[in-house]
Amino acid sequence: MSHQGYRPLRLCQSFTKGIPTRPQKKKHMYQTQQSATLRNRALKVHASLNDTPLEPEDARGAIAMGLSLANDQGDWKAALGYFERALELPGTGIKRFRDKPKLISNGEKMAALYNIACCQSRLAQEEEDAEERDARIQNSLIALAGCLEAGYDNFDQIRSDDDFALLRGEEKFEGLVSRFEKKRGGFMSIVTTSRSNRGSIARLSSVSVST
Repeated sequence: MSHQGYRPLRLCQSFTKGIPTRPQKKKHMYQTQQSATLRNRALKVHASLNDTPLEPEDARGAIAMGLSLANDQGDWKAALGYFERALELPGTGIKRFRDKPKLISNGEKMAALYNIACCQSRLAQEEEDAEERDARIQNSLIALAGCLEAGYDNFDQIRSDDDFALLRGEEKFEGLVSRFEKKRGGFMSIVTTSRSNRGSIARLSSVSVST
């Protein structure tokens, strides 16, 4: 049988429809590159957003951000800023005026002041300049006094807290704690007040803040 004039069979169009051709392959490569470019842009935007400081809306949020910075990153200076900001923001306390937000609660105030004292003490440990170091120690004692004045009475915690390791070497520290400890009165007064306030303080080792 002669093969002259023999032509190979052509596949019908419906059969070859699903087989990728060269132009389609190039298009696929372009789409992959485009997807990678968009993904890289998204990652850059995400990174830039992470670098942007968040602005808390209330005292509770500011305290939570401060705790995160202190606990997770050990950034005492940045955490200090949030704890100080908490004292200026609305809280979950009483609402004195109809057109004004609620005031900071007593528990939130104690939490902010306690952690301000902790941060100032930690920063004093890292401070090389003697004058700046003494200033931070003084600021730590002032914040701690404010916390005690607000009603915090877990004196054992204050005396054993690692954040106050530097303060415990100061004569004013024990004098301050002892003075407020005596002002609390008898044993039953201390127990009653402790039950209401002990859970209100957010230490640098805890993220929760209750009021």
